Amino acid sequence: MRATVLLLLALTTLGAKPETRCGLERSCLTISPFDHGGSVQMVVEIPTGTIEKWEMSKIDGKLYWEKENDVPRLINYLAYPGNYGFVPGTLLDETRGGDGDPLDVILLGPAIARGSIVSITIVSVLKLMDSGERDDKLIAVPFESLLSDISNIEDMRNGMKEILETWFENYKGPGLIESLGFQDRHSARKILENAVQEYEQSRALSRD
Repeated sequence: MRATVLLLLALTTLGAKPETRCGLERSCLTISPFDHGGSVQMVVEIPTGTIEKWEMSKIDGKLYWEKENDVPRLINYLAYPGNYGFVPGTLLDETRGGDGDPLDVILLGPAIARGSIVSITIVSVLKLMDSGERDDKLIAVPFESLLSDISNIEDMRNGMKEILETWFENYKGPGLIESLGFQDRHSARKILENAVQEYEQSRALSRD
């Protein structure tokens, strides 16, 4: 198991080259879900191997260390098994069973700096229910890395799915999150397209 964890955390080079950053001085609210070449983009909130719980403010688009009872929140479990963040310009609409937040992503590979905007390849989605709310997690790999041969769920190395599913089912505590299993990249892409559409519809309604 330990060897598999090390494989998951270290089996890439630093191939994902962030072009820029947001969330520190620049708002993430203006970032497109796609780069100029049409590839999906994510914003890194929490680097691989860390336990500090950061997230984007939906008010100003900046990244803040989340607080619980005025105390900066730390994950009381194993560190994040990948770079955790979100696809900008997306929304899991609460009226459709979502949590009202952007679509989450976990990017497999070594740590990438918080606030980095990274072009990614989506290979799967882990379907989760968190306190009765839909909380899908896209699974992605960076370009130009030792994991770039993974293009779909069937290509994932031995143990990867088990590590991710176990982690997400337990990082908030036992029994709080239910896994509905993994789906392939086509299902993941459909979820992304719907989340982009929901975000655009939400913006249109807010302008009316």
